[in-house]
Amino acid sequence: MPNLPNIISLGAGIQSSAMALMADEGLLGDVPEGAIFADTQAEPLAVYQWLDELEALLSYPIHRVTAGRLEDALLDMHEAPDGRKFSRVDVPLHTRNHDGTRGRVTNRKCTRD
Repeated sequence: MPNLPNIISLGAGIQSSAMALMADEGLLGDVPEGAIFADTQAEPLAVYQWLDELEALLSYPIHRVTAGRLEDALLDMHEAPDGRKFSRVDVPLHTRNHDGTRGRVTNRKCTRD
């Protein structure tokens, strides 16, 4: 098997940030060559501020990548042959029922996309 790069996926939340810091200390094996942050361009300001701080703490680079602005993709509506409108982007959203009770979380497929 070829030597694959040691890269971590970084969401900049508590768990992935802890993993990034632990990996930098060698607590999880070899220190990573880098981390990838998949930027939706729709995170709260605090996430980007923390990401800047985390980047300064790590000895390896964080590569920020994006496929575009999630909010724009969500608002880009398409029309089915029967006239129904839909978005091709499916993010997990918490919903509320008509009677005000908690609804369900819509389909999760962000990881796959």
